[in-house]
Amino acid sequence: LCFNDSFYWSDIISEPAGGTNLSGALEFCKAASPRHIIIVSDGQPNSREAAFTVAKQLACVIDVYFVGPLSDFKAIDFMQSLASSTGGASGAVSFKELAAKIAGVLTATVSQADEPGKPIAL
Repeated sequence: LCFNDSFYWSDIISEPAGGTNLSGALEFCKAASPRHIIIVSDGQPNSREAAFTVAKQLACVIDVYFVGPLSDFKAIDFMQSLASSTGGASGAVSFKELAAKIAGVLTATVSQADEPGKPIAL
């Protein structure tokens, strides 16, 4: 699921543009009843509180990858807190590393699941 101010399903991760309506994107995922979500973000959502609220409602594991300046401690802290509050993992990646990292998480998640299924990557 790609998102900024709107949300759309895509196999291709597009260049970031617009706002970061993370709570809206998580809300959009509810219909899929996800067991696992992977978020790639700069850690600057429109509303951190709203993102936490929707994440708790989903009641699934959320892993996060921070893509941004490593000096942005507030954004990194938000991303780590979101992951840890859902039992997920967090990390920082460059755009070059992104595809390999997500592919590794998707492969590990599917092979460990009782019922095969794909996690949702945001």
